[in-house]
Amino acid sequence: DPTEPEVHLAFQKLMLDTDRRAECVAAYKRIHKDSGDNPTALFYLGRAHFSAADGLRNRGQWDDAAKSYDDARAAFARYVALRPVHRPTASHWQAVCDLSRARMALDRGDHAQAKATYYQAFATDPRVLTKDENGVAQIVKDIGGKAEPRKLARIAAHYETSCVRRLGYLLERAD
Repeated sequence: DPTEPEVHLAFQKLMLDTDRRAECVAAYKRIHKDSGDNPTALFYLGRAHFSAADGLRNRGQWDDAAKSYDDARAAFARYVALRPVHRPTASHWQAVCDLSRARMALDRGDHAQAKATYYQAFATDPRVLTKDENGVAQIVKDIGGKAEPRKLARIAAHYETSCVRRLGYLLERAD
């Protein structure tokens, strides 16, 4: 049933755990097509694209990753059109897509593109700069999800909330 989130979460976890991200995207494309543009199926299609993009980025397949992040962003935009009440959730996912593309630009040495994409993430959803109880900005958590919490807290001391700075540089500097 495309409206049951628990089923989608379990399926996506299984596909991620077995590194079958492309197959997950293919499955959700089919589910979306067969469900007649069901919003829930569309939302999880966006998540599947995002997961696939992360895998591609981690393997250095930059162009394919960029396309997959764009596909994820487009799926979340379509989802918002169908379910405007869920704009905050979908916008946050779109902003996280932007953060990931910014990190990719940093990895490629394109600091100007990274900066522009960080600003785009903030414009899409300002909550990416929201800080938790330890003063760690959401943008740090999203980009540095694999970093240690202690390092993230140390980085937060150098982070300016008034603008999105070269966060990838700071994450690498914390090592």
